[in-house]
Amino acid sequence: LNVMPFAVVNGASLWYCDWAPVQKGTAAESVNVEPLVFLHGFTANRLNWGYEEGGCAWLLANDPQFRRDGQAYRIIMLEARGAGRSQGAPGPFTIDQQADDVLELTSQLGLDTFTFCGHSMGGGVGWRLLCTAKDRLRRAVLLAPIPSLGVPNGTAEPQQPRTHVLQHYGWLPVPSFQSAMQRCELVTEARPRDSVEWLRQRATAVSQCPEQYWVQGWASIVNFRIPTAVDLIETPVLVIAGAADGLLKANVKDCMDLPNGTLCVLAAAGHETAHHDPVGTAAAIHAFLGGHAFSIRRHLQTVTRRVAERGLGPPAKL
Repeated sequence: LNVMPFAVVNGASLWYCDWAPVQKGTAAESVNVEPLVFLHGFTANRLNWGYEEGGCAWLLANDPQFRRDGQAYRIIMLEARGAGRSQGAPGPFTIDQQADDVLELTSQLGLDTFTFCGHSMGGGVGWRLLCTAKDRLRRAVLLAPIPSLGVPNGTAEPQQPRTHVLQHYGWLPVPSFQSAMQRCELVTEARPRDSVEWLRQRATAVSQCPEQYWVQGWASIVNFRIPTAVDLIETPVLVIAGAADGLLKANVKDCMDLPNGTLCVLAAAGHETAHHDPVGTAAAIHAFLGGHAFSIRRHLQTVTRRVAERGLGPPAKL
């Protein structure tokens, strides 16, 4: 695996890694492998996509069950300005800037085209790339993305979600429980992968984000609207949603509106989808990239055409 900690991207020093398989001593760049570019969500970092052993991204790079023509995927992970090890980078801390940074980093890496994988706010970056840089995208994977028309409760002040998130991860006391640790214990009972260690790591990541990252990043999410109608996006898109995520309904609607959208709902996952079900997330991405996924609208179009060709009348709606 080839790991390069930082790159100067649009004037900012950003952390990234490049896991590229090396075959028979050949330079990784000369091997024809599928490049996947991963970007995390608001206040998150590389761990939310599974940088650690056994995580989603790690599985796609290392596990033999996830291979395309015998070859592992090339995994490129980026930590956005203000987050993770890029928290010292200057702003702006917006979806538009993150999209520009993705395009610049991939250009520096010599990638004319790639598959983009974005979680939550990173999913908003995916929407932006699908509308403004479709010639660079082979496909897109949107994991529990912010909806194409912004978050449903988008009027909250930036400090409110910060306090809420810190409480959720057991960092601040919650009045309805004796202590924040009791909340952690309740959460871990509901989702075994949400260990106290994981919740503390998330709370630490949240608390370390700069104030301007919170203000600008949250405003970018609240005001987000894609510049192109969803039903005009022709690029193949996989939408992965968590069954216990509050964004589920909006994610399903967006996917149903996509001309070439594929939907996967993971039963044991919430908004931290890749963390809650790393194997299920990796398997969904692998199937999608291999052409083994099911696009509802494409299927209906095919059925309608074939029924008309055979004179069998209008097809039943699915």
